[in-house]
Amino acid sequence: MTASLDVAGFLIAQAHSFRCHDESSSSLNRGNILEMIEWHKKRNDEVRVAFEELCPLNAKMFSPDIQTNLCSAFVREVKKVIKKEIGNKLFFSFDC
Repeated sequence: MTASLDVAGFLIAQAHSFRCHDESSSSLNRGNILEMIEWHKKRNDEVRVAFEELCPLNAKMFSPDIQTNLCSAFVREVKKVIKKEIGNKLFFSFDC
């Protein structure tokens, strides 16, 4: 899960999309999150074992709903930090 959160955090910070139109195993570009997880698995054996041997198929954090929830969690945390930093000094509004 930590690897999925790290990748999601990176993609959000860089304003990159998560998904792609063709995420099939035969695709040459399966989307940013899947490609980055593959990259991470090649460089970290613990991540590879977690994704390939320990995680059941439905526990990899790749579904659109789970990715939306991850993004929402990041948004809430960023809002908390901003509110703490500005305090009562300024008026500030969030659209979401």
